[in-house]
Amino acid sequence: MEATLGYIRKETFVQRLVGKKTFWTLICSLLFIYPIYRSMNRTLPPELPVYLQLPSFSLINDFGKSFGSNELKGKIYFVTFANTDYLKTNPKLTKTLGTIQKRMRGVRNEASHVTITTQPIVDSVATIYKSARKLQANPFYWNFLTGDNAVQTINNTFKAFLVEQKYLTQESSLDDLVNLNKIILVDRIGQIRGAYSMDKHSINTLMINVGILMNRNKK
Repeated sequence: MEATLGYIRKETFVQRLVGKKTFWTLICSLLFIYPIYRSMNRTLPPELPVYLQLPSFSLINDFGKSFGSNELKGKIYFVTFANTDYLKTNPKLTKTLGTIQKRMRGVRNEASHVTITTQPIVDSVATIYKSARKLQANPFYWNFLTGDNAVQTINNTFKAFLVEQKYLTQESSLDDLVNLNKIILVDRIGQIRGAYSMDKHSINTLMINVGILMNRNKK
């Protein structure tokens, strides 16, 4: 019988290692444990500052219904200021506000946006309704507000905050307030937590801070 010569290939250390069941058990355990370890040892961002506790207010929304602090209780919300004439001539602003609405799509049951007119005499319920529908404002999330006490509400609460933060002065007009294009962030219990510009970086920061408030201040 003829002898057959054969070559026996020696396995390397790595090949022997990956062939062991205990190796894969260890790898799977590490992959499972590491995310938990990261989450438990993650440093949470600092709390947002509290600037002002808003007093109660009530205005009229674009459906002719009373809408204010009572309806917003328990929600995180944005406040912006405009009038229908200004919105018509500022497509960049309306696009930004529309983008914010889209980015809030998944949390609309916990959040809201109110735009208060600075010209309540001109901006009747019918006028703001038409403007809201043109901007495709979701009525369950974005309310346009008017009313006889709209200017008083703005001056006694929101403008006072912006003056204190040196965004405006006491002499600033409502037109100055509108042109400032600030978004005021309010938490679930009616406390102002910040004011943000309309540029991309500020909007991204606003979205992050909304997430912080939602995660830290559950209902």
